[in-house]
Amino acid sequence: MNRLTLKKLVFTSDIPEKKPAVVDFRPGFNVISGPSDTGKTLIFECLNYILGGTNPPKDPPEAKGYTNLFLTVTAGDVDFTLERSVLSHDMKVYKADFESITAETESTVLYGSANAKKENISHFLLDLVGLTEKRLKRNDHNETVSLTFNILRNLLLVNEIKIQENVSPIYTGPYTDKTQEKALFRFMLTGIDYSGIIVQQRPEIRKADATARINLLQQLIGGMDVKKDTTKEELEDQLEKLSLTIEGDTNKIFQNQKDMEDLREERKAAYDTAIGAESKIDQLTEILSRFTLLAQHYQTDLDRLDAIIETGNGLSLSNDVNCPVCGSEPAHHQPECVISEKEISEIKASCEREKKKINSQKNDLAKTITQVSSELNDFTKLKELNEKEYKRIDSVVGKQLEPQLSVLRNNLRQLFETKKNVEIMIGTMEQIKVMEDLKVTAEKDLKNPPKTAPVLTGLQAAEAGELMKIIEKTLTDWSYPNLGRVAFSEVNQDIIIGDKNRAEQGKGYRAITHAAFIISLMEFCVSKKMPHPGFVVLDSPLVTYRGADKNVAKDEAITDDMKEKFYAKLCDLPQGMQVIVLENDDPPAAVTSKMNYIPFTKDTALGRAGFIPAPEPIA
Repeated sequence: MNRLTLKKLVFTSDIPEKKPAVVDFRPGFNVISGPSDTGKTLIFECLNYILGGTNPPKDPPEAKGYTNLFLTVTAGDVDFTLERSVLSHDMKVYKADFESITAETESTVLYGSANAKKENISHFLLDLVGLTEKRLKRNDHNETVSLTFNILRNLLLVNEIKIQENVSPIYTGPYTDKTQEKALFRFMLTGIDYSGIIVQQRPEIRKADATARINLLQQLIGGMDVKKDTTKEELEDQLEKLSLTIEGDTNKIFQNQKDMEDLREERKAAYDTAIGAESKIDQLTEILSRFTLLAQHYQTDLDRLDAIIETGNGLSLSNDVNCPVCGSEPAHHQPECVISEKEISEIKASCEREKKKINSQKNDLAKTITQVSSELNDFTKLKELNEKEYKRIDSVVGKQLEPQLSVLRNNLRQLFETKKNVEIMIGTMEQIKVMEDLKVTAEKDLKNPPKTAPVLTGLQAAEAGELMKIIEKTLTDWSYPNLGRVAFSEVNQDIIIGDKNRAEQGKGYRAITHAAFIISLMEFCVSKKMPHPGFVVLDSPLVTYRGADKNVAKDEAITDDMKEKFYAKLCDLPQGMQVIVLENDDPPAAVTSKMNYIPFTKDTALGRAGFIPAPEPIA
């Protein structure tokens, strides 16, 4: 968790001639001293307001026109600056120190009230110190309330009136807030919040609640639609049988679907085979047609060659006939028209050779035609066989399996509907049983209220032991007279010094012991790593005044030695703690160099007059 350190307080005005009022704080011990009406109370009120207080600071004459407050807070090693106008509930948060803020610096808008549902300053500050989502006991009925920074702030900023009161330092608000204030004190010392406690209803609310529950349950039970002649056991037995039947039919559907998928695969294979065979038939038919045409060409060629041979034979016998070329009688044949017997023999021999070759080719072609015809016949049979198989499978799927699947699905749908109705009926019976049990409980609550174990609120003496030791040491360091032992009163939630309650002391001693209580509480939390923001602001813990105001009763004022020891010891605060004291009297000169000392003189001629800068003299 982070500890917070107040770094800089700035009060600004929109009036140009009014300079910003600025106070710089440091880690450790800070003292602002000065006479009345120098702005110390205004500083306290400004801090209280910008840290989420409801009431804006009072408006003394010298602060007229000052409206905007800025407070830079260091959380861990990160600076945040809060901005709040005295005229508005809303706030802005900048992730930067005051000096670094420009018109371009991004900001987040928060609401000032911790009761606002939207993001508010209380949640922001609690988040910085790791205290969100904590709850405190609110009253004796164990009702709880969220921890807010407003509640916590009362143990961090103690004004002049509160520091002198004769009640415990943990009591800061009205009487109705005492329970949650005790719960806060115990939480800070133990780290145990009240998120898990059980609320104990008020008697009148409990009776009204029980009666309302009984009436509502009776109406609900009466409105339930349940078969009167059927028991839950019978319905559960029926449900079990339905589940078995559904399981069996589901398996049948799966098997049916598997069978159809297998047959569809077979049908596809038959179809693909038939299509492939048909394609092959087309190819073979085309080839056979071409081969038949080729065979015809071969036969034509053979006939042509036979004709040539026959012509040659005729020419061999043509010496006594007219020349077939020129038509001359044999006696008058021209030499160029005469074909010799040798030439005729050669032509005939050539034709015979060509015939032999063609006959060989024709025979080969005949064999090929026979082979192709055989293949064509095979593929034709294959096509017919697969078309027949395709139609058979299609008939089985369409006329047998698909109708079976449809019937099975309809049956399964009806079974699920019946099962659903049975489950609803069983659920209704179970709801009725639960509601009847709740009705019995409500009737018992109406007669005999449940006893809730008491939840401790205030701190117990055993839990306060270490804190008491720190307070005792603090008062010893401050030279508290006749100190004796410091003990804790569970009744008053306050300290007992010797044999005397703190509240019975004089005003001056009540104030300084109040300061010891608040500072020691912070020291305890820091040393034990318990929840605490790590700073306190105390207004007039020494109850001493300048001038005539020093004339107070003897038992009201503390000794000068205590004042000196108070300042001297606080100069040596442990790391992680910040104390800001607002006092009338100046601290001893010997220790002012060891603290962040800011004196107000009320006189512009003698240093700083007060919190609000004095106006510039008119020329």
